[in-house]
Amino acid sequence: AAPIITSPRAGAEIVLMPGVPPERQEIPLSVDASGAHIAWFVDGRHLGSAPSDARLWWTPRPGEHVIVAVAEHGATAKRRVRVRQGLGARDGAISGSLLEEER
Repeated sequence: AAPIITSPRAGAEIVLMPGVPPERQEIPLSVDASGAHIAWFVDGRHLGSAPSDARLWWTPRPGEHVIVAVAEHGATAKRRVRVRQGLGARDGAISGSLLEEER
């Protein structure tokens, strides 16, 4: 059976928080795939591999992206996401200082 991408969700628009480095805003990639080892690709580049029950973390950049999960038996799943830079409070963004306090 083909893997099913569970994160990010279908149609996701990821909003980056202003003032927070992208490396601090990683997105978890996860699948529903029984016992398979998954290779992850973002925009055609290999991001890494992990067991299907583990998450792999991706540092998002603004733009349109295609995320592909490939199971070891060759079945694939694809998800398109949009990442944009937040504009401030109206996007519900948290300031960098608040984020620091929560970590």
